[in-house]
Amino acid sequence: MQKQPRSLHLSGSRSVLFVLFILLLGIRSLSAQSDMKFGERLWYGGSFNLGITGSQGISAFGLGVAPMVGYKLYGPFSIGPRVSINYTHYRVRLANNQLATANPVAWGAGVFGRAKVARNIFAHVEHELSEQAFLSFSSSEIQIFRRQHGNTYIGGGYNSGSEWGYEIMLLYNVTPPREDLQVPFTIRFGVTYKF
Repeated sequence: MQKQPRSLHLSGSRSVLFVLFILLLGIRSLSAQSDMKFGERLWYGGSFNLGITGSQGISAFGLGVAPMVGYKLYGPFSIGPRVSINYTHYRVRLANNQLATANPVAWGAGVFGRAKVARNIFAHVEHELSEQAFLSFSSSEIQIFRRQHGNTYIGGGYNSGSEWGYEIMLLYNVTPPREDLQVPFTIRFGVTYKF
């Protein structure tokens, strides 16, 4: 049996939508001042994740994708949206020796800004609203609890610099939840097109 208590914070969703709206207005006014067409200013990127783990009666398989689109403002600066979705399949051996499964989906949506510091080095700042799923289990059932939180990341990375490129970046979450035990550092690997 699987329960999914939910908490929803509309203020976080509204703030992300407001920031996206302001960014779109800025893009429209800047693109009117340039000879480049809108499509020529776009670059694309994203990352994939795959994870398998197991320990003491719990095993998990995770799969996710995080696409993003950047808009080149001027010089080395670009901005854009990023979304992520992660699926995890859990198998748990409960205290009564039965197997139980759960399949939560976590997501995130936000905006980012980037600046090329050198040909292959970039600085990155990002704000996202994310919803994470946490498991709790008793002797007879699994419960999934969800938590929404705003995350603000700062960091930088390396991009191979060709039309199709790969990148790696290290980000630090400056606004982790107080009760979170996770390390505030995130390492992302991905690909880009026309960055």
